[in-house]
Amino acid sequence: MKGPILITGAYRSGSTLLAQMLNAHPQLVIPYDKAHFFRFYLDEACPLEDNYKRILDEAKERFKIRFDIEIPYDRIVSKIEQGGNISLGRLYETFMLETFHDGSSNVRWGEKTLLQCSNIPLFLQMFEESQAIHIIRDPRDVLASKREMTWEKPYNYLGAVFVCLYSMNWAKTKGSVISGTRYKIVIYEELIKEPEKKIREICKFLKIPFNENLIEPKSFKDGKGDQWKSNTAFGDIKEGISSRPSERWKKALEKWEILFTESILGHLLDTFGYKLSNMEFNSTDLACVWERIRETPIIQGYLQHWFSTGEGIECHSSDPRNKDNWSKHKLV
Repeated sequence: MKGPILITGAYRSGSTLLAQMLNAHPQLVIPYDKAHFFRFYLDEACPLEDNYKRILDEAKERFKIRFDIEIPYDRIVSKIEQGGNISLGRLYETFMLETFHDGSSNVRWGEKTLLQCSNIPLFLQMFEESQAIHIIRDPRDVLASKREMTWEKPYNYLGAVFVCLYSMNWAKTKGSVISGTRYKIVIYEELIKEPEKKIREICKFLKIPFNENLIEPKSFKDGKGDQWKSNTAFGDIKEGISSRPSERWKKALEKWEILFTESILGHLLDTFGYKLSNMEFNSTDLACVWERIRETPIIQGYLQHWFSTGEGIECHSSDPRNKDNWSKHKLV
């Protein structure tokens, strides 16, 4: 395999750690949380011939405001216009290679971007020999992490339960029919418990040789090229790969939060090997759940969607594409 790599899953699921590990490989370049091509540009791309310059204009503004990066706008336009018919794949690849790899095609590039499970088939169709890695984490730990790292309105963080529902259900249904040579599920808890064993499995999937840098945190770089520090929500791991983030929910979550999560995701927890808490819940716990939901219209909407369709959601509670949100929090 030599095509590009897509890494995706729910937010707070360990995707950044996985991307950092793979980016440390000498044959791979996976930029640190910037492009999010599908999130920002997929809905704006039709018809592409009329819109690709507007897409690049937006990218130029966003990269300058958020990351103080000047994208090579003229080079990208020149490459696109020299290549004949304009396709979304050509625009995507040209943008990534010119912006992050100095235009070199002698690298295997990838992108880590959240909440894009539904676009995995499109990505695999766009690029020959491309591959996708879908990371799954215990939704209770996702919820605990999201609660600790959010600037949004109270209880909006409960949306993490529905994001995990979508991600896990997609992996169980849609993902199960994709070729195992092009799509791989990675369980976060397995990755941090046995990093070398799991990263060797991922290297075999990607058909690249294992490299010690992939499990050496000093090789991981942040968006500025400095040594990456772990982005744990709880601040108790400054660097390195540790199994400590596993099952934090047992101490971090309140009883009603566990009830809410397990009531919606119980069947999928079992599918992916996560054990239920087996807590005994009473009317007081249910009242706590109801009070929080009653105060949070967006969660009421997610619940109604679940009641009607049995599905979760694949979006942030606040739109990362809205410029008003750019300076408040990095929604990646």
